Amino acid sequence: MTRAGYALCLLLFFFSIPVLPFRAALSAQDISPQEIVRRIDDLYRGSSSHAVMKLKVSTGLSTRETMLEAWSKGRKYTLVRTLEPAGQRGHSIVKLGNSIWSYLPDVDRVIKLPLSMAGAPWMGSHLTNRDAVRGDMLSEDYLAEITFTGTRQRTRVIEITLTPEPSAQAIWSRVIATVRQSDLIPLRIEFYEDKADLVRTMTYSGIRELGSCMLPSTIRITPAGGSGAFTEITYEAIRFGAEVDEDFFSLKNLKNP
Repeated sequence: MTRAGYALCLLLFFFSIPVLPFRAALSAQDISPQEIVRRIDDLYRGSSSHAVMKLKVSTGLSTRETMLEAWSKGRKYTLVRTLEPAGQRGHSIVKLGNSIWSYLPDVDRVIKLPLSMAGAPWMGSHLTNRDAVRGDMLSEDYLAEITFTGTRQRTRVIEITLTPEPSAQAIWSRVIATVRQSDLIPLRIEFYEDKADLVRTMTYSGIRELGSCMLPSTIRITPAGGSGAFTEITYEAIRFGAEVDEDFFSLKNLKNP
């Protein structure tokens, strides 16, 4: 698997969730913490979508950027294709139900990604293959509890602490999500391997109109440790309700757009 292929896997995790707008302002007393977490899960979910995004991966010493075009239809179908740089153009990946296939144009080869790689870290990024393959649902795998309501950095927020469901095969021992109280848009999510060790932080920024919804345009994943490394996805443009058939998501279209 090349770096471009792993980068496309990273985008698959985020793009397999197109957008629904948040409802009107709600307070912590108006909605349960589990419902708030469900809305975080559904932040970028919809019937179909078409977007152009920029992927930036920094090691702390060097940075590389990739432009991608992506299509999705519900949860089952997603196709992501590299546009730039020219040397990586044509690298693509498609999700067909529970299967994920990648096309490598430099060797003219289509390969199926095995689920056994789900827990392994990605080469050059700061997420795991499990994130790309299926994306863990916080609202299904964790119990949610509101642990803070108040003002931080001049913004009214709600903090929710999540702990694994006893029967769930959860990756994280604890997750802390902070949302904006006015519209429940997530601002920050912290992931812990145990109650003391922070592994990574996901921050949402650049809230603007995207596909007729006010949503964060940038998602940054930063590993703990202060090395300066990060992985960032920025939505350049997105359209929801795009007319795309299930037949579009095929191995043939993966290789020959």
